[in-house]
Amino acid sequence: TAILACIVSAVTGKKIRQDVAVTGEISLAGRVRPVGGVFEKAYGARQAGIKTLVIPKENERDIPEDLLGLDIHAVETAEEAFQMIFEGE
Repeated sequence: TAILACIVSAVTGKKIRQDVAVTGEISLAGRVRPVGGVFEKAYGARQAGIKTLVIPKENERDIPEDLLGLDIHAVETAEEAFQMIFEGE
């Protein structure tokens, strides 16, 4: 997800928010697929001062609600993720 966001940013000139962390894989159809280690990634994001985390919908159960104090957005598509990742979206 992060690599595709970088490519889209480079092509469109849209700025990526610096207060959002993102994890997941994107299928060729634009679906955000689950990944492993989401809780550990969320913990690392919190330690780095991140307040908002975008994760695959299928990983939603991997992070107990309000446990880390993060604003967590579980998404199913790259389009949904981009709404959280880019400034002014």
